[in-house]
Amino acid sequence: MRNDDLAALVYENMLLSRVSSSGYRPHRKDILLDRSAAALLARLEAQPDMTVAELSDALGLDISTVHRQLAAAMRQGYIAKRPAPSSSAKVHSATDKGLELLHREIEARKKTVDDITHDWEDSELVEFVRLMRKFNEGVEEMRGHPWPR
Repeated sequence: MRNDDLAALVYENMLLSRVSSSGYRPHRKDILLDRSAAALLARLEAQPDMTVAELSDALGLDISTVHRQLAAAMRQGYIAKRPAPSSSAKVHSATDKGLELLHREIEARKKTVDDITHDWEDSELVEFVRLMRKFNEGVEEMRGHPWPR
């Protein structure tokens, strides 16, 4: 039985990842940020002033990928770079523009999730959040990189 449930969980997670990685774009015109910019901004809001190496480690991405994503976000004015106070490294922070767009993005995604779960009981939504958080925390523990909450 557990093996069947694990197979079902893997399959459903694959479907969820496919939909969530597209940012619900086909159905929502009010989604403003691509997935990489949203992830960078969310992390920098929770933990400002991070170096490329710190972001790479936190996001589990190659440094070259983080450089590319940061460059795109900085061109848009979402992220700023400045010298670190205590080293020669550069640190990155979300700009006011970036945070404003992130918050608008989160509101748009909340609206989409509300549309999807409109017929759920409140208790079902609470349980889904609890289980999703537990799953994500397990992934974070396995990777050794907890996400600030």
